[in-house]
Amino acid sequence: MAQLTGLFLIATLLFVHLSTKARPLQRARPLDVDEVPFPAAGQASTVFSLTALFGAYYGIFLVLGVYAVIGLSIGSVLALIAIRRSVLHAAEERYEHYLFNRLNRLPDFLPFLAPLAATQLLFGVSELLVLRRMLAAGFGVAEIHATLMAICIAAIGYLYCLIGGYNAVFRTDIVQLVFILVMCTALLVHFIASGGQIDPTAAAVRLHGVHPGHWYADVIRIPVLQHLFDFLVGLPMGMTFLLASPDTWKRVFIVTKRDRRPRSLIVLIAAGAFPFVLITPMVLLAKPLSPGTINPMFILEAIAANDALMGAILLGLISSFLSAFNSAFISSLHLAVLQVRKAKKRKNELAVVRFLAGGLFVALALFFLFLFPMSNPYALGNVLLGPYAVAGATVLALRGGNRVVRPLFLFGLWTVTMTTWAVYLIVRVNDWGIASTHEANTIPPGIALFVVTLVVLTLAGRKELPRGSV
Repeated sequence: MAQLTGLFLIATLLFVHLSTKARPLQRARPLDVDEVPFPAAGQASTVFSLTALFGAYYGIFLVLGVYAVIGLSIGSVLALIAIRRSVLHAAEERYEHYLFNRLNRLPDFLPFLAPLAATQLLFGVSELLVLRRMLAAGFGVAEIHATLMAICIAAIGYLYCLIGGYNAVFRTDIVQLVFILVMCTALLVHFIASGGQIDPTAAAVRLHGVHPGHWYADVIRIPVLQHLFDFLVGLPMGMTFLLASPDTWKRVFIVTKRDRRPRSLIVLIAAGAFPFVLITPMVLLAKPLSPGTINPMFILEAIAANDALMGAILLGLISSFLSAFNSAFISSLHLAVLQVRKAKKRKNELAVVRFLAGGLFVALALFFLFLFPMSNPYALGNVLLGPYAVAGATVLALRGGNRVVRPLFLFGLWTVTMTTWAVYLIVRVNDWGIASTHEANTIPPGIALFVVTLVVLTLAGRKELPRGSV
């Protein structure tokens, strides 16, 4: 299995090298390239993150049922449509021009870019934590080896971004999507071959949105209202995950500018909904979960004895990690480059990109080493519910830069909301400090932050901001 993993990582590095050799990063504005392949298909790949696919999305389907997942999928599609609408009416034909023209309305980029970059960077750390735990608990790798292996795989993703920029990230997304599909297919084939059957009771519970003893919505006694609550909780989660991702904005921009016809909209809708369609059979095959503490690696328990299947799953997990990690890392890197460019324009940005990339990777690795003793690998995912909610609401309320607010006002709003979120997490640490079905209780307060931020910024936003004002 180790040899197979090593060959996969070596092959992907060679793929990056060969695919970018003919188109190396340019010295001036190296991350500005729009001539990248497969942006729509790659978007589907990036949603298959370990934190989302094997944590949030999978867990929400198991615990909250189908109505929350319908909300998630519709929210994802609505986010892509909202981004496309913003892009469709833009005069710019290059993504960098589109992005800069919106940011340049502000006297200072930092209050807008820093929270987004930090959120993306912490998302990358969350992916590392989940990958390490899966390697250790799911595949029996020693703790120290799992830690080193996770960092080494992250270094591979870092090299993707450093060697080929967006071109390498978008190309490898397709390779990684293939391995993810192989993993899911292998799981289904194994289940059918082993004579497994769907538990009709567990499947009915998930398809009917019944979740006794799991979370806040249980106090609602009217089924229709409970299902509506589940749906309304899932909707903003699906939206904020994509709205707060600069990588997603670039993909949608490229897809839309290449084809303005309705076909591009259909492609984006398919990319947004595909991950949720794919995980449905896996969820229906899962055993029922009792309320309370769970083993976060329960997904791998029933198949641990099958080496061939575990090899396919390992490659799928690494592919899921790399796809999401690469996108998060290059997004945070791109935002950092924009801030540096605002401070001082340079003819040669390649050295700056490499310096910033190295600094961000070191910061990410240090965060990972500081946080990996946590018993719950999805803990940071719970923490990120708040930042994603505020970031997504900020992007939505300001219509992707078509409306603006005073930077100091936004900085103050982020300070208040994140302080509130930190206090809540500390008070309710039992809801997320250990792997439990009750982690779902962290979601509604995050949605409350989303609603408050959306309302406040919608009321405070304006179409134009005079230059030099603060």
